Amino acid sequence: MNLKKTTLEKINITCVNDIVKKFSRSIGIIYDRKLSGNNITVNQFSILSYIFYYENIALGKLADHLKMDRTTLTKNLKPLLRERYIEIMDSDDKRLKNLKLTKTGIKMLEDSIDLWKEAQESIYKKYGKNNIHQLVSLLHRIL
Repeated sequence: MNLKKTTLEKINITCVNDIVKKFSRSIGIIYDRKLSGNNITVNQFSILSYIFYYENIALGKLADHLKMDRTTLTKNLKPLLRERYIEIMDSDDKRLKNLKLTKTGIKMLEDSIDLWKEAQESIYKKYGKNNIHQLVSLLHRIL
């Protein structure tokens, strides 16, 4: 076997997937801790905000916006449906299902925005506001 620790060390240091996921998990923890006061996760908050913004959005389009496969999105929608934050609406095209926020969902989103802002400020303090703005700007350009 020719596998060397130095090869793996280089992979561990330069692997984009590994680095991005580590960063994503570290900031996800910050958001989730803040949003836990409303019993909601950052993923759920994001889903609710996209559904509100796009109004009656089709499941497939929401998955595209979130860069999430439909199976994973469907799994993430279950607690939101159970809590009655969202509802599934029929569309003109019977093959498609549209998602809409309920009044309860809108209230949850409104009640969570200040917690989200607190999380955002915590991230700015931890990593530097300028660094985060540069990172977000870069990610918007490449995504």
